[in-house]
Amino acid sequence: MPASKIGPTARTAHRTCRAGLLLGSALVLVLTHGAAAAGQRQRSAQPAPPAAQRLVSTLIEEISRSPHSGDRLAAAAVSVSPALAGDIARAATIGRMLAGNSGAPAAGTPAAATPSFAPPALPPPTGLLPTVAPTFPYLTDNGTVTATPRLDLPWMAARPVLDTSFSLAQRQEFAANWGNLAIGQATALNATTRPLDGAPLPGKGLIGRGVTVAVLDTGIDATFNATGTGFSSVHPEFAGRLDLRSRNTNDDGRGPLAIGDDRGGHGTHVAGTIAAAMDGTGMLGVAPGARLVAMRALPGGVDEAIRQVTAMPDVRIINGSYGPEIAPGGTIWKTGDLSDEWLAVRGALAAGKVLVFSNGNNGEDAPIQAANPAGAALFPYISRANAHSGVYDDGGRNYDFSEANSQRLPGRIVAVANLGIDLKISADSNRCGVAASWCISAPGGGVGSSQPNANEILSTFPRAPGSGTFTAPGGATYAYMTGTSMAAPHVSGALAVLMEAYPTYSAAEIVRLMFATAEDLGAPGVDAVYGHGLVRIDRALTGAPALGPADSRTTTVAAGGTELWTAPVATSGTLTIDNAAPSGGHRPSRPSHSYGELQIAGVAQFGTVDIRNGQLSVDGTLVAPSITVGVNGQLSGLGDVIGNVAVHGVLKPGSSPGEMVIVGNVAMGPTGIFQVDIDGRADTGGPGSYDTLFVLGPGHAFTAGGTFSARLRGIEAGASNSYVPTIGSRFAVVRAEAGARIAGHFSGIDIEADATGATGLPLNARLDVLYYPTSIVAAVTPASFAGLPSAGITLNTHGLALAAALDRARPAPAAPMTNAELHVFDLVYGLPVGRLSDALDAMSGRGYGGQTASSLQSVLGFASMLQQRRDGLRSGSADAVFAPTFGAANNGRFEASAGLPVAALAYADPDDGAARARAAGWSVWGQAFGNGGAVKADSGSGWSNTGGGFVFGIDRPVTPSLTVGFAGFYTATRTRGDNFVGTSSSLAGAVYGALSLGRVEIDAVVGGSWTEMSSTRNFSIGDTALAARGATRGFGLLATTEVGYRFQMPTHFGEAFVKPFAGIAYADVNRAAFTETGAGGFNLTVMADRPTRALAQIGLSTGLAIRGNHGLVWRPEFKLAWGHDFKDPSPPVSAAILGQTFTVRDTVLGRNAALVGLQLGVSHSDWLQIYAGYDGEFRHGEMTHQGRIGARLRW
Repeated sequence: MPASKIGPTARTAHRTCRAGLLLGSALVLVLTHGAAAAGQRQRSAQPAPPAAQRLVSTLIEEISRSPHSGDRLAAAAVSVSPALAGDIARAATIGRMLAGNSGAPAAGTPAAATPSFAPPALPPPTGLLPTVAPTFPYLTDNGTVTATPRLDLPWMAARPVLDTSFSLAQRQEFAANWGNLAIGQATALNATTRPLDGAPLPGKGLIGRGVTVAVLDTGIDATFNATGTGFSSVHPEFAGRLDLRSRNTNDDGRGPLAIGDDRGGHGTHVAGTIAAAMDGTGMLGVAPGARLVAMRALPGGVDEAIRQVTAMPDVRIINGSYGPEIAPGGTIWKTGDLSDEWLAVRGALAAGKVLVFSNGNNGEDAPIQAANPAGAALFPYISRANAHSGVYDDGGRNYDFSEANSQRLPGRIVAVANLGIDLKISADSNRCGVAASWCISAPGGGVGSSQPNANEILSTFPRAPGSGTFTAPGGATYAYMTGTSMAAPHVSGALAVLMEAYPTYSAAEIVRLMFATAEDLGAPGVDAVYGHGLVRIDRALTGAPALGPADSRTTTVAAGGTELWTAPVATSGTLTIDNAAPSGGHRPSRPSHSYGELQIAGVAQFGTVDIRNGQLSVDGTLVAPSITVGVNGQLSGLGDVIGNVAVHGVLKPGSSPGEMVIVGNVAMGPTGIFQVDIDGRADTGGPGSYDTLFVLGPGHAFTAGGTFSARLRGIEAGASNSYVPTIGSRFAVVRAEAGARIAGHFSGIDIEADATGATGLPLNARLDVLYYPTSIVAAVTPASFAGLPSAGITLNTHGLALAAALDRARPAPAAPMTNAELHVFDLVYGLPVGRLSDALDAMSGRGYGGQTASSLQSVLGFASMLQQRRDGLRSGSADAVFAPTFGAANNGRFEASAGLPVAALAYADPDDGAARARAAGWSVWGQAFGNGGAVKADSGSGWSNTGGGFVFGIDRPVTPSLTVGFAGFYTATRTRGDNFVGTSSSLAGAVYGALSLGRVEIDAVVGGSWTEMSSTRNFSIGDTALAARGATRGFGLLATTEVGYRFQMPTHFGEAFVKPFAGIAYADVNRAAFTETGAGGFNLTVMADRPTRALAQIGLSTGLAIRGNHGLVWRPEFKLAWGHDFKDPSPPVSAAILGQTFTVRDTVLGRNAALVGLQLGVSHSDWLQIYAGYDGEFRHGEMTHQGRIGARLRW
């Protein structure tokens, strides 16, 4: 991991505490240097003249910012105050030292040469007060000594205070820090019995006895003895409670026992807030009886420190008052490599530890980033689903830390924000943001000021000469600091107290108790600024009614009231909730103040639970074999319920958007209402998230029934109430895990509206519920797919046809689906609206029309080749056709030819003439061919086809004017289109005849064909790739006729001919119906069809035979015809998806076409002919170009 930074975690006013603390420390060092040198021991620094203070302070700060100007600035300062020359020189030295600790390694240092480590910004505690009172003070802002807590702010008078059994010194110690008062610590200190069971405590107060807290920081004010078996020196506040397992985990060459805090006192200060002793001196930690394991882990040993304390079974809490450096103006946390840190943190969570991390102090310098925590406090949010949310940038590593704070790991991460003394968020504190559901706020001293004061956080400080703000008579030193670094240890101390109070509670139960009893701040409920609110120990120690082993309990809480249970309750009796509730049935739309509430924040165990009226909120753990929610009852909360739950009223996971866990069966009755709040797409709880119910356990089931109720507006707590989901948004509102399953279905959906009638859904949208084997998902979907164009979404003709079919196929919003329906709508409902157009088009079966058209064109090509043969018989060019050809021998003659024509070009041969056509005997002929073409579609790229094959025949003249024959044909054609590849193989046979009546030529063909077609559609719906495969076959008919009139004439260049002609060709294919395979619900059933072509032609062909030198004969030819299709050349295709039929056509081609042919041949005597030609077909939407080259050899 990159070197951990302390810089953002505690800050002075308008600058990092790195500068502030060292500046304050340095100022004290400068101003007290002379006194210390004179041998004054254990005395506070004496006041310095204010002007001198300001001069030296300013000088240190300016030189730390511009070290290269140090000499010039120091010289200027000496010229102003010569008497301070010595102090100025020391200030210049300290300023340069601060510049060297600015957070980046100096050039040429070993740190700079080591990529894995960079000296961090020093901890950002705030600056120190450079002057002290003659005796150790417990100061309010006006400097008066007091033994009672402050009362100058409204919240202060409502907090508990220490009872009279405490000494004056102890009361002064408690009053030294307003944070102790704010979190209600006095209730813990006043306690004499344990709330778990009422047993007497071994001493006064709940102080964290038996709880060990690991502090990962800059070290602590302590020194091991030479053997490492004890401490030769330790700050008095930690005497007897600093663990010998404390270690230095930095690879700094100082050894593992070098735990001394030499980087600004940050670690000592944090440790004191957690556990400074209640010794009547200085200040008081939140858990003054807890043990401490101090790990000198900063700046570069955090991962190793976490691993070491994870292996210590008695360490239950890990405090991390550190975080990453965020550049001023930064808008996102760039994580770098977190792999090692996550493995260490995950190990601690797996061991059941509670890890408390500060949010960071970037609120002023990087306010956009500071809307959320940075560093390990954000780990539970880091997942593949959130990688592009704009909260963090993991550099494409696609980290997934989502199991943090999940049921899979027993430990918990807690994020902490900084409060000022007014209990408002500090301007420089990172807010809770997306971490709201695991974030809490605590006293951190606010922003701080240039002159630290009692509004900040006072805590222990290393006992270097002159280094502390205050020095107590016993030698202990203390300083003020501010930041989230100071807030986090308040939470760690509070957790230690609660762990002593409730030793049987798990880590998750302790954390939930702390969250459930926090004081709500800011917006109602869990919010994005304060999270759960201010940690309150006093509320967490409220207790619970004392019940015997078989006692029952009935609650009767008035409307708007809450009864809170924090202590464990265990009985085999019945818990009956008979609180206030509106008449007429418990409806989700009733405001919460209409009900009385029992809130279980601890652990409660009953034989049965009957929620007859009112609300039961389980924010802790409820164990009961049988739990019934009556028609007028509601079960809600953020905790765990262990037992079978029958719901006839309302089941609502979360108390604001959040999560509930039920280990057991959940059966929703006909009158039951499953209510979810939806305030965003995050699944982390809190604002911007949605409710989720987890049902766990082998054999358990969530059986849906009754009404599914969704609320996007009018959410009473913990929500923005402004979220508008987009079409394609999905929310997994029920998750069955660890062997549980989903059964049943809801009977209907209710979308609640606020007072204005707004539901929060976008226009043209509805909410659907999808049921999976282990989850129920609410999806925002189009109200009508066919209606998408009215919402500005363009659909082509394919998409519109498919959309209408989907509208007919989709079930009602809460209805169950078949497997095929679920397969389709699972993917389609998850698409953002902008991707629906392409998806609908891809689903429509585009390509089948093109494949059929290509197959028909191939069969018509067979008829065209037969026409070529007959024209050749008349003109003497019978062999000048497709190439290469196989040989055919007859009457002692061998013929071979090559070419690529679509239609033959007749020409006059002065050597052979018509006599060859009238020659006696059978002729066998054959040729191979290749073809290709491209068609433009109404949208998309249309299709193209390539193919080839061969044709063979046998014919003979039966009279001088009539020739008859038979021919066979095979072709294979590949058709390609958008997401489509099809192959067609055709066999055809035909009889043909050629009749010549003088110059009139009449030709005819009658035959049939057999075609087999196969296809693959490769397409994607969202990120899911699908392949649908189809296969079918069919037979068809072929018939053609052509009539022409041949004119032959001599010219100056040679013999010429002109032949006007007209004809018609007919072909069809009876294609059988088929159903695709391989694509699940997306498989189409393509209906049986009989597409037909009927092409008429009227045209003119002409040619010329030119004799050249060396016995060569040149034969240029030209053909031009107009064609018209009486049948649609682009046949429509009817198909069905999910049983709903739709019809599409791949394109709309023009029925009129221009047919052009060119050919140039050359021959030498009778045995050799070479030729080349071009044929083109031009119609609206289609252009076909074909070339041919060939040769004939005869002997």
